[in-house]
Amino acid sequence: MDENKYRRIDILLRGIISLGAVVAFLFSVYQYKATKEKEFKVKYWNEQLRICQDGTKYATKFVLDISNNGKVERKYIDHLYQVTFGEARLLLTDKPLETLQYIMQEASTCSYYEDISCDDSIFNAKALLFAQQCRAMLSESWNTPLNQIGEGKVWIYER
Repeated sequence: MDENKYRRIDILLRGIISLGAVVAFLFSVYQYKATKEKEFKVKYWNEQLRICQDGTKYATKFVLDISNNGKVERKYIDHLYQVTFGEARLLLTDKPLETLQYIMQEASTCSYYEDISCDDSIFNAKALLFAQQCRAMLSESWNTPLNQIGEGKVWIYER
């Protein structure tokens, strides 16, 4: 072999190694960004899940209160009010939020402050609806990239 052939092989190997280093660097940057997005997304999704769990828990308590006492305890309504007009406004989509507001408004009319008889089947149906809407919202938000969540595109399924 002559010197030119060795030189060409050396240049070719250096090019392949350089290209491999660039590809490895780009892949590591991609992996880092994907990991960071998932870490943030898990926190966001867990907060959505917690609010959905709170909403279904209190809607179920309303059903039990009405079937046992005919009224809803004010402390449960107060807590759901805080969830609905606080955290839920930030993290829930329109459909579950509207259902949660409906549950809260109906519970307010069934509280001990008003002398109205309440129908627990309304709360039962709305609690189930809220749970289904939350499930759809959670599935959609988990599969949506963060940049689209920031632009409000996570709520596309509600059109």
